Amino acid sequence: MKKTLYMRFFCFLARTFVARKPQALYEEKPEEGECGIYLANHSGLNGPANMYLYFDRPKKIWLIHYVLEKDKIEYFIFQDFFSGKVRKHQKAWRLLSKIVAVLLRPLLEQADGIPVFHGERSRETMQNTVEALDAGNNIVIFPESPRKFSQYVNELYTGFADIGRLYYEHTGKKLKFYPTYVSTELRTIFYGKPTEYQPENEPTAEKQRIADFVRDGIDRIAAAAPNHTPVPFCTKEWYDAHGEHIEHMSGYWKQF
Repeated sequence: MKKTLYMRFFCFLARTFVARKPQALYEEKPEEGECGIYLANHSGLNGPANMYLYFDRPKKIWLIHYVLEKDKIEYFIFQDFFSGKVRKHQKAWRLLSKIVAVLLRPLLEQADGIPVFHGERSRETMQNTVEALDAGNNIVIFPESPRKFSQYVNELYTGFADIGRLYYEHTGKKLKFYPTYVSTELRTIFYGKPTEYQPENEPTAEKQRIADFVRDGIDRIAAAAPNHTPVPFCTKEWYDAHGEHIEHMSGYWKQF
């Protein structure tokens, strides 16, 4: 998709003030033309900004579908971005959410990502992902849940790992999953050694194995990196406002 002047301007701002060009360090570099799944820490906006601007191979990024829908993005931003502010000065925070939504949605539409749905429509996400892989795209996903694991990464949702099964059924090829750690402070994207989908394993157990491998890989890479201050996925304000949903996020998603 051709980028508009609006999109190019915001990319310039992001490269200049938010995410200066990082180095890329690989524990195992993929072969030329090989497609894989790259699972990265969210790190606030740092993870998505860096992976969109600097991932140097064809890619599609998973995007929660609320940010692409005109009638939902404003409330999603209000709750997810400004969750700790909802009890005071609501009119001001709702106005700010509206402004952010107006500015952000055109950018995300041009990011040419894959909408991520819950429930029955999750099949659309998986189908679009397999088609994107077929077309030669790598897939970038930020799979952290609100449950904390370490100072560097949260526990991961496991649903993404089912791509391995679907892609194997479709192509007979074993997909690789790369733990990826983004540090804006270190100006580095660390790509860890991948794990490969194992079709002989029971599907649910295999999803959990892949998610655990990726989570542990991100944590290991981050702990071994030079001293830096990690940026958490969720803020303290988010936990204060929505902490009751941590173990059962379905209640959180239903409000949108």
